[in-house]
Amino acid sequence: MGRIEMNLAIANRQAEQLEQLSATLRRLSQQNLNSSIQDIKRNWESESANRFCFKGTCLSNSILASANQLKRIADNIRTVARNTYNAEKRAEEIARARTYRN
Repeated sequence: MGRIEMNLAIANRQAEQLEQLSATLRRLSQQNLNSSIQDIKRNWESESANRFCFKGTCLSNSILASANQLKRIADNIRTVARNTYNAEKRAEEIARARTYRN
């Protein structure tokens, strides 16, 4: 495997790691944290509970926004890596086809 292919593979692995992190954060936000907030709403009735749940919901939304941003970054990494790969491959083809006159 050449240098160009290695760079593409590395970028794709990094993008995959970001997507896995994004999925973990999304699950944490949508399942675990929201479930905990619902349990608190059912079992704790007071003004403090309402404020606590509001802050928990804000945290959940912030985590979800971060997860979405990580997914976009992973998509951008893949796009840039693929475009760079294509450009470098094309440059190699041009260099091989080039002839010089003396």
